[in-house]
Amino acid sequence: MIKKLKAYILQKILVYLKRGLETEYSRQRYSNFLTNATIHSSVKILPNATIENLSHCPNLISIGRDSVIRGELLIFAHAGKIFIG
Repeated sequence: MIKKLKAYILQKILVYLKRGLETEYSRQRYSNFLTNATIHSSVKILPNATIENLSHCPNLISIGRDSVIRGELLIFAHAGKIFIG
């Protein structure tokens, strides 16, 4: 009985820690998106989406209301603009 209780508690702790790590990863990932682009708060960013902004100017990538980002957005350092939505 005690072994089952210990296993149950450990399982719950692991699930809680995993959720916390996933949440922190999502926050860091979204923060990275915000430093590379101007993103409306309603935008949905799927797990496989990436943004590379080699010009380091977030105004060159603008993602508007109710957009969904699924793939890779890339701007080179010397030129380019992306406006979605």
